[in-house]
Amino acid sequence: MMTSMSEFYIVLKMPNIYIAERRLIMDATIDLPSGTHDPASIDKEHQVQIGMLDAFCTLIEEDKPQSKIQEVLDQLISYSEVHFMSEQLLMRMYAYPDYDDHVQDHEAMTDHLNKIKHSYTSDQAKMAIETAHNMKKFLIGHINTRDQAFSDYLSKMQST
Repeated sequence: MMTSMSEFYIVLKMPNIYIAERRLIMDATIDLPSGTHDPASIDKEHQVQIGMLDAFCTLIEEDKPQSKIQEVLDQLISYSEVHFMSEQLLMRMYAYPDYDDHVQDHEAMTDHLNKIKHSYTSDQAKMAIETAHNMKKFLIGHINTRDQAFSDYLSKMQST
């Protein structure tokens, strides 16, 4: 049984920043409509992740209230979990051959997020920022390699 996807949008409120977040929800159907998964929309989700990492670091560096910093961090973690889940679902739906390696990267980024949260909640803001910067580098590398390969594969599969 195949699945189709419908979209809805949520606006994330961050200090002086409002980000439209695209999330995917599932509707059980018989067929998967071709051309419904735009790789560009996945790229937009990546930009949101990078923006949230940057916002987290900026809030710490500007010594903003802990509640605001924690809110952005919680949103980043939740957003990333949903993004990884939706991306992995698409990979399964299209039988992506490099699924396992791609998921390992997602697990590594989830570990980075958990380290960031642990560092921040343990009053180690400098370590949290350093880990966030490392995650950003890893994420950009992931986007430019693994996600680009998946995007190319998805476009090819949808055109057949």
